[in-house]
Amino acid sequence: MRRIHKIFLSGCGYAILILTLFYAFAAMFKFIPPEVAPKQFLLILLFGLVISLAEFMYEQFKIKTLFKCLIHYGVLFIAFCVIFVILGKISTQKSSVIFIALIIYTFLYFLIWTIVHFTRKLIDHFDNQLIKKTKAAKKPVKKGYKSLYSDGD
Repeated sequence: MRRIHKIFLSGCGYAILILTLFYAFAAMFKFIPPEVAPKQFLLILLFGLVISLAEFMYEQFKIKTLFKCLIHYGVLFIAFCVIFVILGKISTQKSSVIFIALIIYTFLYFLIWTIVHFTRKLIDHFDNQLIKKTKAAKKPVKKGYKSLYSDGD
């Protein structure tokens, strides 16, 4: 039950992050309307949940990082195509618009994946260093037991 809760909670977090980036992008470039219709909001929420599920799968796989990345990318690419291109009706646009959207998605995916991957590796490195230091500091000093009431043996 905790896993499902974590997936839904992080999915909502991803949806908020996507919406925040969307509004920031709309504020910077005036050609995008800044409002999000309820249908668009539900599509973004669904995509956030799919990202969360893909992240859960990514953490569970015990294979090389390259293959995990490619599987993760494939799942999210298919989800992006189904959710935004087909359900979001980007497919009614010109094929060049769809191609540009997929190129931008691919670029953003690998940029974000690289940042997250190396940040996690850096945090893991510092965690391991801290664990080694605390283990070294907590080593018990081996002294023989000496009774307080003995004669000095």
